[in-house]
Amino acid sequence: MIAIKRPFVVSKKELIKDATLFLKEKGFKKNKNTWLKFDTKVIAGFNIQSSYYDGETYYINVGIIIKGVDKKLITSPSHWHFSQRIDEVRKSTKDILSEGYNWIELHSDLEYLKILCSLDYQERLPIVVYKSVIDYFLEK
Repeated sequence: MIAIKRPFVVSKKELIKDATLFLKEKGFKKNKNTWLKFDTKVIAGFNIQSSYYDGETYYINVGIIIKGVDKKLITSPSHWHFSQRIDEVRKSTKDILSEGYNWIELHSDLEYLKILCSLDYQERLPIVVYKSVIDYFLEK
């Protein structure tokens, strides 16, 4: 597979530095390249994922975990109940962080998430939703 270089405005190193400052002010705690914010009902996540193809290519993932859905709490991005990738190409650090944080704020509302789960799969795209979460809301 051939990796295509993406036209980044912001280097990964610069984004990590700025994300650390921005998200710390919002109550997030950093672990490697993932920041988590623990609230009473949800855990919000912001992640900068390195590409396997080269050191400077990266992806930005945002997500939500609903407390109480799973017996064991796993906070890694692959286990987030709701997640979406933020398009970082040709955006400033401020725009990337604002878009990610706004997504997190909107999706931290359990009523909004319940509505999302009631939608047809195609209507929810590109948001990824775990089946266990849909079952969780159907039981309530």
